Amino acid sequence: MMRSLGIVAALGVVVAGIVAFGLAPREVTQGEVQRIMYVHVPAIGVAYLAFILVFVASIAYLRTRVPEADHTAHAAAEVGVLFLGVNIA
Repeated sequence: MMRSLGIVAALGVVVAGIVAFGLAPREVTQGEVQRIMYVHVPAIGVAYLAFILVFVASIAYLRTRVPEADHTAHAAAEVGVLFLGVNIA
């Protein structure tokens, strides 16, 4: 199940990249520079959601001491840092 989900996600990223950078028309005043918004805005949204999940899972761990909450916070922090790196690059 997880492997097929990863394949579908990778396929979705490839299709989105083709549509964003190949099929979408150029913006009149900004030109090609405007296409960065197709990557920047969704990536920062994912980073924000990841750090919100870190906050919620950390609070859950501090209240209940359930190890799964700590693991979730750790994994979400890695994803958040990855997507922030995409935005900085």
